[in-house]
Amino acid sequence: MRSLAFALALAAVPASAWVLTGGGSSTAGCDAKGDIDSLYDRIVLWPLSEPDPPEEVTTKGLNGGLTYAIHPQFCERMLPRFPEEDFESIENIFGFSFLDCDRIRKAVAEAFNTWAINHKYLHFEDVTAACWKSWEAAGSPSCESSPKDATWQDVLPKDATCECPNAELLITTNDLWTADRDDPSISQGDYAAFVINGKLGLDSAGETPLKTRLTSGAVIPGSQRGLQRSEMTVSTELCWYLDTTFCYQFHSMNDAGWDVVLFMRIVVTVVSIACAGIFCTILTAGLRNALCPSQGTRAESSVKKVFGRRTDAVLLFLARTPLFCLLFSLFWLIAAPVFYFTIFLPCWDCYDFKATLAHEVGHVLGFDHPDETDCGGDCVLSARNLQTKAEIVMGDSACNMPLSETTIEWIPNSDRKDCSNLPDGDPHDSIMFSVTKHRSRTCLTADDLEGLNFLYPLCGDEALTEPECLESLELSGYLRFTLAIGMPYALSTIILCLLQCCVSAYMRRRTRHYEQAVSRLRRDKSDMRRENAKLKLRLSQIETGEEPAPRHKIFGAFGRSSRSIISSLFTPRRAHTPNASPSKQEPVASTPLDSPTGEVDAEDLERMSMVRESVSEAHARFSTASQDVSARSSTRRSFSGMPSSDSGLRVDGTPRGGSDSPALQAIAIDASPWLAKD
Repeated sequence: MRSLAFALALAAVPASAWVLTGGGSSTAGCDAKGDIDSLYDRIVLWPLSEPDPPEEVTTKGLNGGLTYAIHPQFCERMLPRFPEEDFESIENIFGFSFLDCDRIRKAVAEAFNTWAINHKYLHFEDVTAACWKSWEAAGSPSCESSPKDATWQDVLPKDATCECPNAELLITTNDLWTADRDDPSISQGDYAAFVINGKLGLDSAGETPLKTRLTSGAVIPGSQRGLQRSEMTVSTELCWYLDTTFCYQFHSMNDAGWDVVLFMRIVVTVVSIACAGIFCTILTAGLRNALCPSQGTRAESSVKKVFGRRTDAVLLFLARTPLFCLLFSLFWLIAAPVFYFTIFLPCWDCYDFKATLAHEVGHVLGFDHPDETDCGGDCVLSARNLQTKAEIVMGDSACNMPLSETTIEWIPNSDRKDCSNLPDGDPHDSIMFSVTKHRSRTCLTADDLEGLNFLYPLCGDEALTEPECLESLELSGYLRFTLAIGMPYALSTIILCLLQCCVSAYMRRRTRHYEQAVSRLRRDKSDMRRENAKLKLRLSQIETGEEPAPRHKIFGAFGRSSRSIISSLFTPRRAHTPNASPSKQEPVASTPLDSPTGEVDAEDLERMSMVRESVSEAHARFSTASQDVSARSSTRRSFSGMPSSDSGLRVDGTPRGGSDSPALQAIAIDASPWLAKD
């Protein structure tokens, strides 16, 4: 189907590559050639028209350029056949388009320019807008096609169908073509494209025969094979692509001996399986943490009841997810199948739209296929290929009668080699091969230029010796690849990054809350340690019968001592009287600070009992607070990655573990004398 679909056919049988199109008679067999001197009686070409009368200006034929028009529904029928249209939803979102009618019309113009830039008298003018107006005036604005069962005789008159008086070439599709609709090979789209050269030898009114006047000015005697109309039809049953440069990379690998399809399938399968394994491993770890969270200690379990153990496990997993590995696997998991189905397969299964139209323009100008696919089933160069004789070049010596025995000859049988895989630059390579040859650029070859110079001769040194090629750079393939992969990957990356940032921010806020709670508990623990030390000291004093001096008495003694010292400093001393007798000295009164009786009455026993109860209650409070502090510290360290430590208080109130235990013990010992109450 691939070679059949690209067997670009003509209604009139050709001559070759350069092979020239015959004038309606079929040459039987692969080796049939004919007489070279009678070629002008069998070929067709676009002539230079002579104005009649001579003082008038005419635009018929090559005078003024060849005019062409595109069917009003051509773009509508062709757009869905391009893989670029698969991105229509992206176009609607971002407001840009990969493909529209203007770009298709530009591709058509570039296909015509492939030939026009290589010849002085070849020029193509787009008169589509003018034809649309004339079609509307004729009462057929949509240029409707005939019914499916219509034949050539049933077609509406030409003025009401898709022919435009201003256009010498009409470009349409197979489902809009009006002639020979009963031909199944045409209606079913077995051809990628074909050309019908019509109205041979007649002007637009069907009256005056046109003489074959060459571009060199020479008139072929007795020949009336000048073309006036052509119709180019493109199939809508096949898919097409425009980015020749991008797709050529895959076909060049195939030409080098690679099995590109098998290679791509292996690469896509291996990459997809590997990335799917990494992605599933990461997700499995998250599900395992959510469905089977760790039990932890009893204190940790009580803390996690606020949000649930599964929720805490999921949040912790999201905060610690290896984002790079996840995004790397996700990228290739998306990129591999998208690249294969939306980028590679369209380039491999579809056809080059611009190269096909350039091929068809060659048929419009009068060239045919240089290869034969029905000679033993192989693609070989046809025996009807023409070539110039040795040392013959286009110029003054050959421009008046270029197709003659003195200038050209049939190619020898030794040169009729296999043409299925001719390398670029081969002398027999041609853009007119019937079976597609994928190229990096849509350009004429040296063989095509030689045929163009001898079919449309130029005198002097006006003929080109090397083909020229001007082709716009197409980057739609790379852009489609970027959007096909980049859009879903960028969206998933943004979602994952935002999710992890939100979870991390929440975990940091929650960690700060735990740290503040731990700080408060540590302050409470320090206060409770002081209270414990104070109560223990008080209890020991009561049990031993030692009543500590009241705090106000101690401060009072310090106060009296200070006053005595100050008074002694500022009070003048009396003179010593030697005659004074010791018996006359007044005694100094002394008051003891305290004199404990050493007896424990009922009131003291009651106070001791109350102190013991207070100490027991304090011990219980210390134990509960210690467990709470340990649980919260462990929870905080589990989120921050710090190792947990066994810190807190023993049952007797003394500190255990932790780096602050010696300091707290020192505080308790130093403060014990000052914290005793009455």
